[in-house]
Amino acid sequence: MTNDPTVLRNPTALLVLRAWIEHGSSLPLRAYIRETSDLSLGFEHSSTETDVEAAVAIVRAFLEGLLPAEAEDEPTAPPAIA
Repeated sequence: MTNDPTVLRNPTALLVLRAWIEHGSSLPLRAYIRETSDLSLGFEHSSTETDVEAAVAIVRAFLEGLLPAEAEDEPTAPPAIA
């Protein structure tokens, strides 16, 4: 455990994708994906995918999950008057 407040406020997320081909299989692609939203927690999820789109969806969800949620009622600046 660290006492550095920067580390505690800004966890580091990690996604590891390992891919290979299983020759002779009707679904030859194998994509083993491990992920965590905070390295200090260890890997939180893992899966093996045999479909490109399924693997891409996991990577997309992981990356989108890193983005801050947008507040719907956050005030916006009025447009500039020219």
